Amino acid sequence: MPPMADWTAAFTYAFRTLRRQPTFALVAVLTLALGIGANTAIFSVIKTVVLNPLPYEDPERIAVLWEVNPEGNRGPVSIPTYEDWKREAKSLESLAAYRHVDFSYKGSGDPQNVPGLRATHDLFAVLKSNAALGRTFTSDEATVGNDRVVVLGHGFWSRVLGADRAIIGKTIQLDSVPFTVVGVMPPVFEFPTSTNVEVWTPLAFDPKDMHGRSRRARSLTVVGRIAGNSTHQQAQEEVNLLAGRIAAEFKDSNDGWTARVVPAHEQLVAASRPALMVLMGAVAFLLLIVCANMANLLLARLSSRRREIALNLPPLLETARILAAGKEYCFVVPAASTVGAEWIRGQARASGLAFHVVEGHTYDVLAHSRAAVVIRMPVRRKCSTARATRATWRSCESSPRFS
Repeated sequence: MPPMADWTAAFTYAFRTLRRQPTFALVAVLTLALGIGANTAIFSVIKTVVLNPLPYEDPERIAVLWEVNPEGNRGPVSIPTYEDWKREAKSLESLAAYRHVDFSYKGSGDPQNVPGLRATHDLFAVLKSNAALGRTFTSDEATVGNDRVVVLGHGFWSRVLGADRAIIGKTIQLDSVPFTVVGVMPPVFEFPTSTNVEVWTPLAFDPKDMHGRSRRARSLTVVGRIAGNSTHQQAQEEVNLLAGRIAAEFKDSNDGWTARVVPAHEQLVAASRPALMVLMGAVAFLLLIVCANMANLLLARLSSRRREIALNLPPLLETARILAAGKEYCFVVPAASTVGAEWIRGQARASGLAFHVVEGHTYDVLAHSRAAVVIRMPVRRKCSTARATRATWRSCESSPRFS
């Protein structure tokens, strides 16, 4: 038969078998759905966090810069060190710093907590991200007194402010201080990634704040964009030279301190990789359990098929013995592949009949026999059984004799 017919017959047989055993089919489908669904969900998370690039232009050129203490631990950066890097590092096209902050927003309803970020005006230039509505920060807004402006996240703008396009130029209250809305970011924008930051305000350094400008006061997270003609390695070497100069010049605060340039994607993955790998391992173990359960289900089904054949085979062999009396016939016993040819041979060997076990579809088996005894389980419609038996018998009589 053509290959497509083989597939059609196989699927038809499988469907009929599952329909006769709905409990087995339901348990098998639910077991497979649990294992495959869990693995698909976890892989989707890993693909989003680990495999997909960051949602910015040329994300491979974005890096996070840290100060490293004498013990080798990475940490935040002080304002003077950030300003030294920004002024002297030629391998960095642009550099920005930020701090996390939570604002209290008071609108028409109850006050609500809004996660936010105070960032220098270069942040959106580093990310090469523009506002969907309005604009981002300007250099004039990086000074104390001019920093009462805010860029809104698309979710906050839609959920809290009703996607009001006329909001640009109006003020909202954050920590009971009026901030003028200058822009709204696109729906896909988020920074830092995998966070729920919803508003961004300028980070202005007060020159009168002597404590905040101390090199011991390390509170900034610094992100930069590697220049087009430089590499991460070159940026690291340049920052190391700057860190060495700063350590030599300010021994009281920076002796033994170095710096580290980390690709932004590596920084993101490093924070979440251990948890994701543990979760992936747990789900892989779950898939192994699912496979073991499916194997047990198939073994249980095999056992039930053997019991069924054990009940039907003796009368079939007795009938064959009667039909073969005084004649030379070779009988073929069709059996499902789940039963096993060796088991059939063991059961039929004591009959004293010449037999041959042929593995394949029913029509392949019947093609080897001159006669066949078809034993069918009772069905609701007797006419279907009769038609099937007559059709099978006709196919047997027209088949070549087995030799």
